[in-house]
Amino acid sequence: MKRAFHDILLPDGTLQQGPVVVEMDETSCLLSWYPLQQEEAFVEWVGGTCHIDEHNMCSWPS
Repeated sequence: MKRAFHDILLPDGTLQQGPVVVEMDETSCLLSWYPLQQEEAFVEWVGGTCHIDEHNMCSWPS
């Protein structure tokens, strides 16, 4: 699944300002991320900051 966030906080503490698209599997494990360049089909806008932990798991405040 693909979700869009304002920012992404990487495991090393780096905050990448966005918007960014985060692609994750069904367990919320990070597969990839990239800057959002234009509107994309099948991307859910979540907003806020996506946090990636040291195990590549994605979380975000609801």
